[in-house]
Amino acid sequence: MDKVDELFRNSRENLECDCCNGAGLQISHEGIVVKLLEMLLRDSFGNVSYFIYELDYGKEYRQGCITDEKGENIDISTPEKLYDYLVSEYEKQILIKNADVGGAVQC
Repeated sequence: MDKVDELFRNSRENLECDCCNGAGLQISHEGIVVKLLEMLLRDSFGNVSYFIYELDYGKEYRQGCITDEKGENIDISTPEKLYDYLVSEYEKQILIKNADVGGAVQC
C-alpha cells in the first residue's frame, strides 16, 4: 500500500507542478492563445496573428504595413495601438449593425 500511496503522491505533485508552470503553458499553447485573442477581440482579419508573427510583436512595423479602405495608415506598432484599432473596428461594426436594424442599440 505504501508504494501505491507514493506513486499517487508523486503523480499528484507533478500535476501541480505542470499547472503552475506558466512559461511552459505559454510556449506550448501559443497558437491556441493567439486564436483565443482573435476570437475575444473579434479580429476576423487576423491582425493579432499578423502583429505577433509577421511584425514580431510590432518590432518590424513600418508605416504602410496596414492601411484602411481609404489607403490611410493604421498604426499597430504596439499592443496598445493594436488593441485600440481592434476596439474601434468593433465599434464601427456595431454602429453599422445598429443602423441596419433601425437604430436599436446593441452590445
